[in-house]
Amino acid sequence: MACFERALAALPHLPESQETLELAVDLHFDLATSRLPLGQLETGLQHLRTAEGLARMLGDQRRLGWVSAYMCDYLWVTGDSTGSRTFGLSGQAIAATIDDFQLQIAADFYLGVACFTLGDYRQAEDLCRKVMQSLAGDLSHKRFRLTEFPASGPRYYLALTLAERGEFDEGTTIGQEAIHLAEAADHQFSLVLACWSLAYLYGLRGELGPAARLLERGLAVSREWNLNVLSPRVTGSLGSVYSRSQRIPEGLSLLHQGLKEMEALGIGGYHSLLVADLGEACLLADQPEDALAAASRALTLARNRGERGHSVGAPPPRRHHRAPRPSRPGVSGGALQPSPRPGQRARDAPAPGPLPSRPGQVVPPHR
Repeated sequence: MACFERALAALPHLPESQETLELAVDLHFDLATSRLPLGQLETGLQHLRTAEGLARMLGDQRRLGWVSAYMCDYLWVTGDSTGSRTFGLSGQAIAATIDDFQLQIAADFYLGVACFTLGDYRQAEDLCRKVMQSLAGDLSHKRFRLTEFPASGPRYYLALTLAERGEFDEGTTIGQEAIHLAEAADHQFSLVLACWSLAYLYGLRGELGPAARLLERGLAVSREWNLNVLSPRVTGSLGSVYSRSQRIPEGLSLLHQGLKEMEALGIGGYHSLLVADLGEACLLADQPEDALAAASRALTLARNRGERGHSVGAPPPRRHHRAPRPSRPGVSGGALQPSPRPGQRARDAPAPGPLPSRPGQVVPPHR
């Protein structure tokens, strides 16, 4: 990243031309994609806004298309999934107009992520499968200009979408493919997300042991590589698994830590789900008032951000009711056991009135 910064700082010393302006746009792109994994979101957004102004001055449709694709990603991370979808659709339209394959891959993938969070699982699945099919054969090794490894990314989001619909067998296969592809490419960012997404599926299925092991691996990698934008989510998700595995004090500590880090960085993606997980952990800890407060906050966050899928859940914990510690799905006598397959969720369901409490659900669905 330091090299990109030095190059950008040197450009004003050259005579302004179309070539130097195009180079400036590309350097702003490089800096934006470098800052996102580090959690430097506001600075990254500033790079994209500057790039957009330069691209408009140049009348460069291809670079404006990349602005839309990257903004789709950034806005999703900061919690604006509706705005993210708008930019994703813009990127798609430009890619189709100028027939740019790489831009089409980026726009389809990032738009699919936004659709997943918005609860449009049908569209999210279609877009993920489209990208997977487009990258068959030798193209599966290409990295293009994405933060994620393109062959792995749509697989871990497809695994999440299948998990939400109860299609666990196919989701497990797809999720394992995502991990193998990230490992083969030595792409640590995608490896963390692939581990987290498969852990999410295992958590929904009640297989808490495999979920914990995947999250522990993902957390170790994210910390080693300073992937600050991912660490809070993985930390909180691991706390949720620990809480459901009767390691409640440790789980609560990790959930609070993950949420504190997420909020300090301005991360909005999956924020509401971690807050809902905190509520569930508080209920397990016999803290019904805290559980109700967290559930109410989670629902407010999800509704304000248009996250229809995240706001769907079971009724909230009742005020003034001291709930006994339930036998969690997948936990029996302290041992981790697979739970029965839950009913399949309806696609594109509208958000209901009850507060979100997600029995059987553990890890919020990433980049």
